[in-house]
Amino acid sequence: MTGKKFVIHIKGSPRHSQMVKEMDGQYKGEYEIFDAIVYKENPKLGISESFKKIIRDNYNDPLIHIFEDDIKFCSPKSREVFEKGFQGLPDNWEIYLGGSYTFEQERSLGNILKINDFRSLHCVVIRKSAYDYFLSHDVSKIENIDAHVAKKKPTTYLANPMTAIQYDGYSYNAKKQTDYSRFLKGKNILT
Repeated sequence: MTGKKFVIHIKGSPRHSQMVKEMDGQYKGEYEIFDAIVYKENPKLGISESFKKIIRDNYNDPLIHIFEDDIKFCSPKSREVFEKGFQGLPDNWEIYLGGSYTFEQERSLGNILKINDFRSLHCVVIRKSAYDYFLSHDVSKIENIDAHVAKKKPTTYLANPMTAIQYDGYSYNAKKQTDYSRFLKGKNILT
């Protein structure tokens, strides 16, 4: 899969060694760490501004692959399965996700699902046609950038099975310890 790959990471975060281990296991030497924009009083603004800065800085590129630093690849074959799905995307795709905790499935296309109303951007490939959906996010109207983008109704696909989830632990977004397992029940996850 072509395109630049970025990992949004808070400099000095205790997630650093875990993130490097995960990323090097799948994309060694192919990704760039992006120092997250941090707003301690409003983490959702920092997440939004980080995504938007990456997109603005690479706006002329045909696609961008962004990871969040709490990514957990589900299998040593995660990249292989994710890229197989990518190769099967129809011409009109705009967003391709490695995982999503909530979504509405429209239809299955075998190793990808056509979805809408998704949540989670921990492993996302964004096509240029969807950049403005992200850049138009305003946290004062919709707090979370994923919810804002989903409301724009981009043509979105999800790897099937999902190839990436997030580590449980402290969520900067939620400002508390998180356990994502309740969102994974009934989901098709690569093992």
